[in-house]
Amino acid sequence: MANTSLPPLDPIPESVTRLIRLYQANADALKFPDVDAESLAASVEGLDAQIAAVEEARAALEEAREKVIVAHQQALDMARRAHAYASIFALADEEMQEELSQIKLAAPQKPPKKRKTVTRSPRTAKKDEASSEEEPGALEGDKSEVSYSGSTGEAAASPTEISQATSAENQQGKAKEKSIASEAAPQG
Repeated sequence: MANTSLPPLDPIPESVTRLIRLYQANADALKFPDVDAESLAASVEGLDAQIAAVEEARAALEEAREKVIVAHQQALDMARRAHAYASIFALADEEMQEELSQIKLAAPQKPPKKRKTVTRSPRTAKKDEASSEEEPGALEGDKSEVSYSGSTGEAAASPTEISQATSAENQQGKAKEKSIASEAAPQG
């Protein structure tokens, strides 16, 4: 596809705007047969309308390009599926296998993975830094970032948080076992 992008349009020059203001301020003195304050202003308004039309056309072109890209990707995806189906079907047909082996389709393009990071405020980072000195296993030089994973946007736990949660769960489980054992023991 040929690149049809247009260079950006120049805005109305400041010198033209200043000239229009001069003509408007001196409308009685600066009147000529085909040029006066009104005709200058009208020509600029016409230019503004044409610039707006070009911008609308650019937006429509960009939208159409995006639709072409999506349709192109859908067609390639369908062609890959068709190739895969035909390859299975051709297991019993050497001639078809040979023909299919000559057809090379572009590999699917994966969109780049987006990783969201939230940087904590300096005050929170200082608190975390102070508490990380107390926490065993805290990483030195931690940049105080929280990683989010998955489509739900939930915060991913750090190894230290996982370790602490597991340890707390183990302690709760042991306490519950002792409680059950003491209730079941004969009293006596």
